[in-house]
Amino acid sequence: MALRMLLLSLLFLGADAVHSAVKGTGSTTRGWSCCKNSCSWNNKAPVDKPVLSCDAQNNPLTNPARRDGCESGGGAFACSDLSPWAASNDLAYGWAGVNLAASNESSWCCSCYSLTFTSGPVNGKKMIVQVTNTGNDLGDDQFDLAIPGGGQGATRGKEFARDDIWGAEYGGVAHRDECDALPEPLKGGCYWRFDWFRNADNPTVTWEKVVCPEALTYISGCRRNDDPLPGKNTPSPTPTKSAPIASGTVSLGGQCGGKTYKGPTVCVPGTVCTFVDENSYYCLPDPAGTRTTPTRTTTPTAQPTIAEPWDQCGGRGYTGPTRCRDSFGSTSPDYYLTSWPYKPSADLVIHASTHHLARRNDIDSANNASSNGIFSAI
Repeated sequence: MALRMLLLSLLFLGADAVHSAVKGTGSTTRGWSCCKNSCSWNNKAPVDKPVLSCDAQNNPLTNPARRDGCESGGGAFACSDLSPWAASNDLAYGWAGVNLAASNESSWCCSCYSLTFTSGPVNGKKMIVQVTNTGNDLGDDQFDLAIPGGGQGATRGKEFARDDIWGAEYGGVAHRDECDALPEPLKGGCYWRFDWFRNADNPTVTWEKVVCPEALTYISGCRRNDDPLPGKNTPSPTPTKSAPIASGTVSLGGQCGGKTYKGPTVCVPGTVCTFVDENSYYCLPDPAGTRTTPTRTTTPTAQPTIAEPWDQCGGRGYTGPTRCRDSFGSTSPDYYLTSWPYKPSADLVIHASTHHLARRNDIDSANNASSNGIFSAI
């Protein structure tokens, strides 16, 4: 009997853990470090493909093994497309890093969650986010919303080759007009913070795991193999409560809503009816209008045949490019090869057969290897 009670207790505890990983209450922060997202690496979770990464010029990369741009010699960064946008006055979409107390990275990478804000100026609004990053420094059940200009934190990526435009290390830019200094692909997401998000400062949320909408998975390039989650549906956009339906079209900068407003509510193309205060909504530039979506095809993208500097170029089970650029070589004692700058000396050559470094006193042979841009095999 005692054993049965113990087993039943463990069963109920397990059920509670699963339940708490599906919905709960939590908090939010914001940030945009430019670094490669944790869910952009291979083998992090059961997904069709990792989250897309971009190079320093915001061009999509095809090699998930590319080193993080926030590390020495790295060249992979977060793509600007992973910026938030407003679907309506009450619903937005975006991406986030998380730390869920009853879950782990394998379970949350590329999962989607419906957040309902429960404090601050966005109280009652909803946001659907897909998880692209793991927040090892976050508290339990915390969502770190990916918002350009929201603060780079201690680790600053050198994407777009700028480091003087991002505002405070934690918190980011302080005013909407400071978003104007950001690179063009990131301005829309920065404006979103001051428009739809009303510059809310770390509001609390209730959250629930939902089926990932195509609008998010198409842009990130990642969908979980276990999505959709049975019995869960992504909430549909709900009409704004304060902006009554009326005929006519409102031009840029015109009023389109408010508690006592009775005029037209439809904004001209390229603008969105944006909250200013309880009595005023105005047609402002659509944050989504500055977004660029990477071209995605149904046919596999041709893989490069030459490894980039410091990228992997060999090893057991490796299927990527194996050639190194001229003046670069490959080495590792355990068959794990990396492309590294080769500066030949009088006595250094690479054993092509064993992948070990060897000493050689034949100066002429070493110089010949240098002039030909290759390694001598001995």
